[in-house]
Amino acid sequence: MKIWKSVVLCAAALAMLPLAGCAKTEETQESPADVQTGTQAQTEAQDEETQPPHSNGEGVHIHVDSVEITENALHAQNNTVQIAVTLEENAGITYAEWGIIMDPRCTFTKDEHNENVTIPVYESINDEEHFMWTAWTSGVQVSTDTGCMIVLNVQLPEIAAAGDVYTVKYANRSLADLPHVWSSDEHNWGDENAVTWDDGAITVTE
Repeated sequence: MKIWKSVVLCAAALAMLPLAGCAKTEETQESPADVQTGTQAQTEAQDEETQPPHSNGEGVHIHVDSVEITENALHAQNNTVQIAVTLEENAGITYAEWGIIMDPRCTFTKDEHNENVTIPVYESINDEEHFMWTAWTSGVQVSTDTGCMIVLNVQLPEIAAAGDVYTVKYANRSLADLPHVWSSDEHNWGDENAVTWDDGAITVTE
């Protein structure tokens, strides 16, 4: 409860955060098989472990990095791997709330001074649930900027070995299990099922 109370007290500070980046959209073509898969994903959109289909540029798309690293390289950097979370498509937002779910075998922190971050967000980590809540606001101005929102330092267990896979997943929920929010003056992209994402993972190789 203390984490969530601190989040509420800090939320007011979000209105002062700047946003920088550049817009980017993508067009995709779906085969009949892809359409069927996308329909199934939309049905399961309430589950944060399910990826809905791409929005074809009308909405919001979030990308969580996937990284492959050899066992020797992993141990050489103290079993720590960086994962970036990037806003790749943005049809216009003034406010956002969303989360990250970490593999329970890992611990993680935010890289506070990463130079690649162009859209800084406020965050709060619940270690017991392996969950990070984030929020951002541009105030009254609708922004279509894109870019890196957060970089995570992920600590893998000491026993991590070749063949292991550790998931880093986007969560379509915010605090108290409320739905994620990506809103503008005219749209709440979450309510319109127009928020899509790529889940990430860390794969250890030989």
